[in-house]
Amino acid sequence: MGIKDILCEKCNGKNIKKDGVRETKNRGEVQTYKCKDCSHRFSIDDGFWKMKNHEGKITASMKYVLCWNVIKENTRAFTNVCT
Repeated sequence: MGIKDILCEKCNGKNIKKDGVRETKNRGEVQTYKCKDCSHRFSIDDGFWKMKNHEGKITASMKYVLCWNVIKENTRAFTNVCT
């Protein structure tokens, strides 16, 4: 997503500039933006903004659970064929 694709969440303006970064406890640095039309400062919500762990840990855990479910299903199917 380029800066031209970002809209102000307050006034829907397209006149946006980067306005530094803020440090978060779990996600590290997050880019902040400022609307030149209404002076509203904001950061982009990537879906992980209220999570207590880094997004890499969350997605890795989800992958692990999905893979484990596939293994269980394949094992179940295999044992049904063999019996």
